[in-house]
Amino acid sequence: MLAYIFILEGAGKIAKLRCVAGYMQAHGLTAAAAAGHSDRTGGGLLVLFGLKTRLGGGCALRLLLADALFFHTPPIRS
Repeated sequence: MLAYIFILEGAGKIAKLRCVAGYMQAHGLTAAAAAGHSDRTGGGLLVLFGLKTRLGGGCALRLLLADALFFHTPPIRS
């Protein structure tokens, strides 16, 4: 079921890549970072079908950590 979430969310973000890229640029990331959502979809598919599950899980973990650091933490102000 967790793989299903990654597949749907990644596919949705790929479908709206222009909007996602704008959102990422507003948070200080490059538009090229938006391409990482294909890793989310691919990792979910690998886990779903049981092929190279460590690689798929690693892709998912990497994206979860990046999302948590860049989008779910308050900015540090000095």
